[in-house]
Amino acid sequence: MRSLRDRLRDIHHKKITPPPTKTSPEQDTTQWQGFSWQENEWGKYLAKRTQYSLELGEGLYQLHELYREDLGLLEMITHKKERINIEDLLFFDTETTGLGTGTGVAIFLFGLGYFQEDSFVLEQLFLPDISSEPSLLHDFASRINQFKGIISYNGKAFDWNLVASRFSLHRLPLPGHLSQGDLLYPARRLWKKCLPSCRLQEVESSCLHIRRKEDVPGYLAPQLYFEFLRSRQFSLLEGVFQHNRLDILSLVYLLIHLLKALNGTTAQVNADEKIAIGKWLMEWGQHERATQRLEGVLEDQALSRSLRGEVYQTLAGWWKREKNWPKAIRCWEQWLQEAGWDITPYVELAKYYEHQEHNVDQAIHYTRQAIDLLLQKKMLRRSSLIQKQMGELKHRENRLLEKQSKKGSPLDLDFRDI
Repeated sequence: MRSLRDRLRDIHHKKITPPPTKTSPEQDTTQWQGFSWQENEWGKYLAKRTQYSLELGEGLYQLHELYREDLGLLEMITHKKERINIEDLLFFDTETTGLGTGTGVAIFLFGLGYFQEDSFVLEQLFLPDISSEPSLLHDFASRINQFKGIISYNGKAFDWNLVASRFSLHRLPLPGHLSQGDLLYPARRLWKKCLPSCRLQEVESSCLHIRRKEDVPGYLAPQLYFEFLRSRQFSLLEGVFQHNRLDILSLVYLLIHLLKALNGTTAQVNADEKIAIGKWLMEWGQHERATQRLEGVLEDQALSRSLRGEVYQTLAGWWKREKNWPKAIRCWEQWLQEAGWDITPYVELAKYYEHQEHNVDQAIHYTRQAIDLLLQKKMLRRSSLIQKQMGELKHRENRLLEKQSKKGSPLDLDFRDI
């Protein structure tokens, strides 16, 4: 066996091959028109600024259409009541080194979009080296100070939390005055029932008619960035930059669509979306507008029975809360004619006649109609839900009969075998 001394001698005399020469970022970025080095006291990073005509469009919309919409409805998205102009909005998206929000995950690309002087400006701030992060964060904070609201997609839960984490790590102050308009939440309201998922690419394809060509999936961005850090080949990230640009532009088109849907100025909505919008408006106190939308949905004779029931329940529930009993009764009675196997309108009418009119006979009448309906349904199929509903109805019937007997009315001893 060769001694340790012999092996060390071999290593000492062995010709060491130098590592391959890496192209410096400064040299490599000369082939990327528009990217330039930005330097401050913290270090330097790369940035690119692109201006787009407001005539630019994709799918259903063009950028200039946002100027036609009522931005007062933005409070339904930002949950903050304040006057915001289009130029106050920052459309924001990031590309990161991972999917978490802990200190081990960094943002290597910030995408910023905003309207300025009859154009749409898209800036990309790129981190060519993790050590330069404080430099980029410092300038990012300066840029966002001029805006009042941020429009993002899953930004409230992910992007902005990660931004806050990075600022905290470097002990830098993060502006906290911006309203957060995360479009993921309204997208879920409108499309969670009818789309396979509410990913931005799924929403823009199905609802905005936007078709991306040769797009680099977002989940590949970390892998490509780490490969860039190893090889310094800037061309690896071309698809990532393009993906980020498309995300920013899609945020504008999606906001246009949502505001048009809330304003009722687009025909590009189906029945499910109209109902979701009506409920959303109702929650935000836009009651007149909400009832008009929902009543308009009922005019569609092709609307399914289940969706009609959903609309009737929403409208009747509102009139009931407002104690507008004539409208609530009319709604329940219309629903009753179309309810199929749904006992809800019968139960609601029974409650009304018992507690508001104190008409026990009518309350018993509607309770027994509901029982008859369940008996027919039970003959077709058995389920624990039917048994539960039947138990509740029998309890209601017995209680009403007892109340009727105390008032001296003739007892109706119709004890049916269930």
